[in-house]
Amino acid sequence: MKSAKRQRQFVSYDQAREIAILCSLHDKEERDVILHIKDELEADGKRVRMLCLANKKSDPEALENLSDDQICYQKEFAWTMRPKTDHLKGFVNNRFDVLLDLSPAKAFPLKYLAVLSPSSYKIGPYHPDFLAIYDLFINAGEECPATELARHAVHYLKLIKTPDNHDT
Repeated sequence: MKSAKRQRQFVSYDQAREIAILCSLHDKEERDVILHIKDELEADGKRVRMLCLANKKSDPEALENLSDDQICYQKEFAWTMRPKTDHLKGFVNNRFDVLLDLSPAKAFPLKYLAVLSPSSYKIGPYHPDFLAIYDLFINAGEECPATELARHAVHYLKLIKTPDNHDT
């Protein structure tokens, strides 16, 4: 984390043009809700890049209708968690306005991608081990599903205004 440098900057929902979503998918219902959130963001004019970690416990139906660049696997990371594939390196090298991490604490590869990302504003679930990663924490409990976490994150991002972006 010490070697990962980025320029932190608050980006309001209205200012955000590119949003990245990190998540791990386990079942079809979770995928459908995450895709619905992605569609809502795109309907608001946001460019959204989604990256989902699949594991052995993931239901194969959860990965249906997702393109190859939306899915990553544990084998795409070195034992040090560094991304090995061009597809992951490309994700890490992209400076998104907002990075929305919906992954659980035990999804270390995604946490590592969140650390490496030069994104301006990072939002993720509260966990004492990851205080240095995010700019905004959502404290909804460790068992909070990614879908609820996403709803909370988008809600609070829409509420927060910058001095030059407030209603008069």
